Amino acid sequence: MLELAKQFHNVFNGLDRAYGTYQVHTKKANGKQIGDAVTLKKQVNPGLWQDHLTGKQGIGIIPINDDSNCNFGAIDIDVYAGLNIPNILKQVRQLKFPLIPCRSKSGGCHLFIFTNEEVPAELLVTKLKEMAAVLGYGNCEIYPRQTKILVERGDMGQWINMPYFNGVKGLRYAIDEAGAPVSPEDFLKLVTQFRQSKEQLAAVKVDMRPDLEDGPPCLQYLITQGFPEGTRNDGLFNLGVYLLKAFPDDWKDKIEDYNREYMDPPLRAIEIQGVIKSLEKKDYFYTCDKAPVVSYCNKALCMTRKFGIGVTGMPVLSSLTKYDCNPPIWFVNVDNGGRLELMTDDLQNQLRFQKRCIESLNIMPPVIAKNHWQQLIQKLLDKVIIIEAPADASPSGQLLEYLEKFCSSRAQAQSKDELLLGKPLTENNHHYFRMSDFMAYLERNHFREFKVNKITSIIKDQLKAEHHFFLLKGKGVNCWSIPEFKRQTESHDVPNFDDSQPY
Repeated sequence: MLELAKQFHNVFNGLDRAYGTYQVHTKKANGKQIGDAVTLKKQVNPGLWQDHLTGKQGIGIIPINDDSNCNFGAIDIDVYAGLNIPNILKQVRQLKFPLIPCRSKSGGCHLFIFTNEEVPAELLVTKLKEMAAVLGYGNCEIYPRQTKILVERGDMGQWINMPYFNGVKGLRYAIDEAGAPVSPEDFLKLVTQFRQSKEQLAAVKVDMRPDLEDGPPCLQYLITQGFPEGTRNDGLFNLGVYLLKAFPDDWKDKIEDYNREYMDPPLRAIEIQGVIKSLEKKDYFYTCDKAPVVSYCNKALCMTRKFGIGVTGMPVLSSLTKYDCNPPIWFVNVDNGGRLELMTDDLQNQLRFQKRCIESLNIMPPVIAKNHWQQLIQKLLDKVIIIEAPADASPSGQLLEYLEKFCSSRAQAQSKDELLLGKPLTENNHHYFRMSDFMAYLERNHFREFKVNKITSIIKDQLKAEHHFFLLKGKGVNCWSIPEFKRQTESHDVPNFDDSQPY
């Protein structure tokens, strides 16, 4: 089992300094399992995989590494009722996509892709979005959820649950064309068979009719494979929007041609006239949030098309991560912009959010209705990933580090009188200092996170600081004391150099 664990560790090679785990509480009627998602900042190793494969503790792996590269990714089809994974597999093979369908923990489907070398996350996400849209799952989540992570700020990607928890007994397994489970060993063979080089991944594409190559990709997909039953009216409406943009002078004549060419069977004349009347209104636009186009949406590509949706509207926000220091730091994906670092006020206030986008991403999203903004942020918070921050990463932790340096690393007072000179005094296993001198030290180091009242509160709570009043050289002086910080008592190990060898 350990050898098998090592092989899974190798193929699911993502961020190695953290992993996720999930503790299930309840199960909804639609099959979705509810619990606590926890990100642990610990090294990923084959031992964790062995526990996963034997059913002791499931793990999730973050696909994107610290260099913003990936060795694997996935399309997360978050559908439970009526999902037919063998049919998805058949469609995947017909399109010659290098994807391996696996049943997810809640009965959905993860379409995994693997590479035999590190590839940029941006390339992998772009290709997975294209494949998801062609498969009719354009509104599904893509892993990695980010194309870049802000490592120096404590950011990390979001993890996806791994297959083969408890082998095939845990129901998270790849399936074959008959819907039967694929063994872990045969799954690894599939990985070897479908692994892609960077060049192969970049070359993955779908042969489509060129008729609407300057229009929305969703419509180009649909005219290639046909509009699903019951969507012909809405489909022709969206084709009419394209015609209005591309052929404003004779769009009415062309809409009848498009009806005959792309609708099977064609709509009746009275239905065509109804579509034309709707299009004659001034507020026409693609119905991106309705069938049939919503399932085939590739917004990023559509925005680049001459007669696509254009660069309008609020960009899609996704993958909210909370770095749980005090105050917390937030990271969010801004579609076609990048990864954005925010404070809590930036999430609450649209104008502050807009300013951060201008400063960091060189884009200016529009302001939407307040209730719509609140709903958007709440939707992100419902799926937020929380990263626990080490104590020294928080402003209060940084404050205590500055206090230790102030008390231990500068010229020391030899007597209480020298407190008047701004020097800290170490006496009777305690540090003594004036708060005004420490505040001046913080200012010199450009630390301005807290006012003096907050600082006194922190050092009283965390260091048991005590206030004192001394009469020094006829002058009353207010001072504080804290227990003495531990000092290094052992010398550093110095390597022995061979003088005969050059450095």
